[in-house]
This record gives sequence, structure tokens and C-alpha cells, in this order.
Amino acid sequence: MQNLQIEGAVMAELWDTLTTGLILSLLFIAISYFFWKRYDKPTPLMIERQEEKDRLKEERRTWREVEARMRAEQDEAERKATYDRRKAEERSRAEAPASEQVSDAWKSLGVVDPEPSTTFEAKGRDANA
Repeated sequence: MQNLQIEGAVMAELWDTLTTGLILSLLFIAISYFFWKRYDKPTPLMIERQEEKDRLKEERRTWREVEARMRAEQDEAERKATYDRRKAEERSRAEAPASEQVSDAWKSLGVVDPEPSTTFEAKGRDANA
């Protein structure tokens, strides 16, 4: 019987210790929460720094957009210039050379310049008619 009383006393002491620990833990949690809510606020310097970071981020994004737009315009201008050069080259190849150039070419080959003919006329009857 005495053994049972000792166990009961130990259990009561253990229960009192656990209850006291629980109450103190809840009290310390409440105090910690109060101090955290009251004093854990950003300082003006921290707020300023965050605003500066946000502003720089927005500025970088804006500059990236501007640079991308400029790059696209430059690419478009290069494509247009290439197209214009190619068209000019095709037009220059399509034109007949000047008669002076032709006569100079014949002279450089050592051939007498044949009679210059700028029109093509069918002799006799037109085969396409």
C-alpha cells in the first residue's frame, strides 16, 4: 500500500511540474508574441532600402524593354537596308550597259566595235504574228 502512495505522490508531483511548465510556456509564448508584434517593425532605413531596390528593379525592367525595342528597330533597319541593296543590285544588273562601256570592252578585246543596235527589229515577216 505504501508503494501505491509513493507512486501517487510521484504522479502528483509529475502532474504539477507538467502543468506548471505548460502554464509558463503559454505565458512566455504570449509575452514573445506581444514583443514581436510591438517591436518587430522595419526601420525607416529598411523601408527606404526596400523602396530603392523596388525602384531599381523597375528601372532595370524598363531599360531592358527599351533596349529590346531598339534592337528590334535596328534589326528591322538592317533587313530593310539589305533588301534595298539587293533590289538596287538587281536593278543595276538588269540594265543594259552604256554604249561607251560596250565599245571600251570591244576595244580591250581587240575587236572592232560592231554596229551599235539599240532596237531589235525582225527582218521580214514577224514569226510571232
